Amino acid sequence: AELDDSYASIRESLVHVAANLDLLIKSTIIDSNDLNENRLKEFDGIIVPGGFGGKGYEGKIMAIKYARENNIPFLGICLGLQLAVIEFARNVCGIFDADTEENLAKDKPLKSPVIHLLPEQKEIKDKGATMRLGGYPVILKKNTIAFKLYGQDRIIERFRHRYEVNND
Repeated sequence: AELDDSYASIRESLVHVAANLDLLIKSTIIDSNDLNENRLKEFDGIIVPGGFGGKGYEGKIMAIKYARENNIPFLGICLGLQLAVIEFARNVCGIFDADTEENLAKDKPLKSPVIHLLPEQKEIKDKGATMRLGGYPVILKKNTIAFKLYGQDRIIERFRHRYEVNND
């Protein structure tokens, strides 16, 4: 498929995870423009990777909703995580116009940006090599899965991005 090379690192990561856990993982790349719930029933897990622009946007959100509603393991990477936040905001929290500032049209203001540009990125005009990179402190809430996994409330994780969840 034309998308195979785009996601080679994700597929290679799955090979390493499978070997480490002594599992067999079969991965299938699906164009989210051609997605429907019947097709999703074939899978035991769903990964929505990063991407740019609005291509297949609503199909990806539909896959994320399907994973959440059917208790299917889900991993959102970059835009995939942004879309998971948008899906939850729209379908669970009732913020029907939730969206990401990354999808912002210059002539159309966003009413409910659940993902917004990092504060330190707002004044940058020339975007080349300006993403937040490297270790960044993260505070985990107690009684969450993340806290349980890490066993502490303050961690350092690596990031490469320009957007974050809007906590306002």
